[in-house]
Amino acid sequence: AAYAPTVGVQLSFNDAGFEIEVLPGVLLTTTQTKGQPSVKLYSTTDISTKGYLISMVDPDAPTPQDKSEAQVNHWLSENNVAGAGADNLYTLTLNANPVWKYRGPGPGKGSAPHRYTITVFEQPTPAVTAPSGDANTPFRNFDITAYAAKIDGLKLVGATYMQVHASALSLSLTTLADLLHA
Repeated sequence: AAYAPTVGVQLSFNDAGFEIEVLPGVLLTTTQTKGQPSVKLYSTTDISTKGYLISMVDPDAPTPQDKSEAQVNHWLSENNVAGAGADNLYTLTLNANPVWKYRGPGPGKGSAPHRYTITVFEQPTPAVTAPSGDANTPFRNFDITAYAAKIDGLKLVGATYMQVHASALSLSLTTLADLLHA
């Protein structure tokens, strides 16, 4: 079946007291994305009692030119429940003991920015038993599609992505060099 999103996914990071909203494709740094983000879902229908599985993978590991370790699993959290919505925006209460705790992006020094794909799956019930990450799920060469297929009734309902660069300083210098040569 073709992917047909039914919710919008809104992530935001808190970086030194400033909220950074993740727009699709935005370029951020490892410093800005080191803490677990908050997740909100946009829906025109009431989703306040539903449970969701969230994943974040790096499809560009170890580099965008050499994807031999892709996908790298950075977050796999089941049983996240949508709270009461306001203006069709529902904040997820995140599971305190997920399959894989959030591990911030970490593209290698000198690597081009990596993409990080965040997918949201609706669970058939607010709570499901997800296969254990430590026992059954590799960190590198992870396959979110194959993992999701192990949970009966899971449905992909939303996704977004961001790009992350290893260093804000090198990004700024690269941007400055590009401007000087333009």
